[in-house]
Amino acid sequence: MASLRHAPLGFALGAACLAFALGFTTAKLRTHMVAAPILAEELRFVPVTGFVEEFERRAGRRARLTLRVISLGDLDAAAMPFRIRVSTTAKVGPHTGEAVSLRVTLNPPPEPVEPGGFDFGRKAWFARLGAAGYATSKIERISDARAPPWDLAIWAAIDSLRADVGNRITASLPGETGGIAVALITGDRGGIPQAVTTAMRDSGLAHVLAISGLHMVIMAGTVFWLARALLALIPGLALRFPIKKWAAATALLAAAFYLALSGAAVPTVRAWIMMSIFLIAVILDRPAITMRNVALSALAILIVAPESLFDPSFEMSFAAVIGLVALYEWLSQRTGNRLFDVNPIWRGVRWSGALVFGAAVTTFVAGTAVAPFAVYHFHRMTHFGLVANMIAAPLVSLLIMPMALLALIAMPFGLEVWPLYAMGFGIELMIGAAREVASWPSAVSILPRMSGTALALMVLGGLWLCLWRTRMRAAGLIVVALGIAIAPAGKRPDVLIERDGAVAALRSGSGDWSSRRRPRQATARRIGF
Repeated sequence: MASLRHAPLGFALGAACLAFALGFTTAKLRTHMVAAPILAEELRFVPVTGFVEEFERRAGRRARLTLRVISLGDLDAAAMPFRIRVSTTAKVGPHTGEAVSLRVTLNPPPEPVEPGGFDFGRKAWFARLGAAGYATSKIERISDARAPPWDLAIWAAIDSLRADVGNRITASLPGETGGIAVALITGDRGGIPQAVTTAMRDSGLAHVLAISGLHMVIMAGTVFWLARALLALIPGLALRFPIKKWAAATALLAAAFYLALSGAAVPTVRAWIMMSIFLIAVILDRPAITMRNVALSALAILIVAPESLFDPSFEMSFAAVIGLVALYEWLSQRTGNRLFDVNPIWRGVRWSGALVFGAAVTTFVAGTAVAPFAVYHFHRMTHFGLVANMIAAPLVSLLIMPMALLALIAMPFGLEVWPLYAMGFGIELMIGAAREVASWPSAVSILPRMSGTALALMVLGGLWLCLWRTRMRAAGLIVVALGIAIAPAGKRPDVLIERDGAVAALRSGSGDWSSRRRPRQATARRIGF
């Protein structure tokens, strides 16, 4: 590297090789840091004790309990999983940090159903999840157990706050409206009916239900705007002190609070890291919306959790952000128009048109950026997502999330009812739009598997298009087109055989699958039983 510092091309190649080496080193270290025992074989009706990490209520399905294991049957510490997850019929579960005992049937984390399919075992490894199964007895609380680990004690206090906030929301907004409101504020999606989830997914609005960059930007951005506006009302402060930096620091604290309140799911943590870097840039008098800050955000996430590189939510989040930042930088380079030199009426008309056009363009750019990843990972494409997002985006940005923030501010004073009513009105409009768009003919297409080479070409072409600032950027369209051209995967398999050979499914000429024996649940979902 030192010998090549005066050769730009050689230095770039050397830096790239060093980055690859450091990346693989980080991945290897992360793999060893999270290493934990994995259950070797099925255990049936075995007793287990552990500390509750999470109790998830799921509408229309069994609840899910995640335990940090204290003891599991007669397994010694070297073979005992660090964490397990089981489904249960319990309607009311224990609180985070409580010690409980129950009997369970456990299996090792499942492997991919087919070659190249989703590998839950890989995800479980990095989550230190050593087994999954179902409860075969009631959950009993252990009154004389030792104190929980310090991190669970902290999360117990946070979960108590989340539960209280959720109860206050559902008291004002019952039903599916309240379920979505709780999901947007606390991250608990257990109250959302499956029919609503399906409609949101088929209309291209599923991203609204998962707290991610959109929600973090709106929450932190609203706090930033409010704090700066209030400080600007005091001339002595506005003229003498850096109120913009103060507002950014306030927004940074608000983002951290929202991260904790929402349950700190992995996508939310990524959004918080990205938002924090942008706000720190404001505090340091640096441009906030730049590709450099996007790269710093990605680097910070990959250093902490390099496995995120293969996570669909990571890929789709950064694809959308890169596309939108590239659009912003391109627009900022264009010469300004004379929008302000016309009369007020025409100015208002042009501003309204610009807002509608801007919403359409940003929705189109973000949707186009994430489409290859959605097809590759989920084999689905929504065709009317632009229409649905054009309706939902203003509702989420201008009504739903600002009212959610106002409700949180008003809760300590018992005044959250009216903001929640306004939030619920926006949610009802969004649900109605989702159901209408999802009901349109051919709203969703189920596509065959896309090859990895095709996805790589689309990603390379998209990055080329977004990162270059000269006319050479147009060459990225050629690479993207090449990826689209080779995307079809050809014939689908005619026979699927489970790993143990106990069940085989045969596809008929009409595309339906048939089998003499009922396959396991994961296989059944994959082949469409």
